[in-house]
Amino acid sequence: MKNLLVALSLIVSIATLNAQNGLTNQLVWTGGEFSQEPFFGLSSMNDGLHYSNLEDSDAMGSKIVKYSYETGQEVAVIATSVDIFGSADMTIEGYQFSADEKQILIQTE
Repeated sequence: MKNLLVALSLIVSIATLNAQNGLTNQLVWTGGEFSQEPFFGLSSMNDGLHYSNLEDSDAMGSKIVKYSYETGQEVAVIATSVDIFGSADMTIEGYQFSADEKQILIQTE
């Protein structure tokens, strides 16, 4: 019985603190305050250590970038609009690696 009273007082205390700080269930679940930013285009690579992502770049149009899962840091730029099309005006809208990751199928317009 004593444990039940301690648990109830803890729950009431937490609820009171949250209400005083402006944290409500509605804010958490429907307010969007705690939702994550959408992340599109992540493509895991065969080695299991890296992933690639399609990004926009001012100077190079769009680019496919390789990142390390461990550090989250950029490892290499795989391809850019300038490399493929000779111009930053054309954009890469999607891509897919071949099974051995030696070739890339580029989607555009």
